[in-house]
Amino acid sequence: MTKHRPEDAGTLDAGEFAEVFQLAILAGERPQDLEGEAAAGPDEELLGDDGLPLQLSDTPYNRAAMALKRRYGEDRGGFASAFYRFRALMELISKDALGAWARSSIRRQGALRIHPAVLDVASDMRLSKNGKFAMKKFLAEVEIVARERYPALAEWQLEEE
Repeated sequence: MTKHRPEDAGTLDAGEFAEVFQLAILAGERPQDLEGEAAAGPDEELLGDDGLPLQLSDTPYNRAAMALKRRYGEDRGGFASAFYRFRALMELISKDALGAWARSSIRRQGALRIHPAVLDVASDMRLSKNGKFAMKKFLAEVEIVARERYPALAEWQLEEE
């Protein structure tokens, strides 16, 4: 079995990453029955001391990971790339590191509006060995991508919801 390391995560098409990011977010918001779902990361199935697969607890993060696993099926490389990229972007979001590139929506309580350039950059920027995006480099690239690919959203950072 091939071991997938974060720094080797393949790039994803920006549209595909936007789709799977949304899928993972929505799955994380909806409690579901994970009974019988074996905990498996991108590298291998996790086994308990008794040699049986560990069972996932019903948490938003586990639901998101399982949605990605179901989406990619046997494509372990695709799953690993989506999983690591999702996790790295969620870390930036949880630390409020994206500034005006991700902000609360007044239309839906608890929801974020994320500039499409953020997802574009997250889809193909190289991850560090510990599975993170270099924050300063990430934000600089988002600014470039926003300017070049999304000129119609030039006022994004100036808008207030």
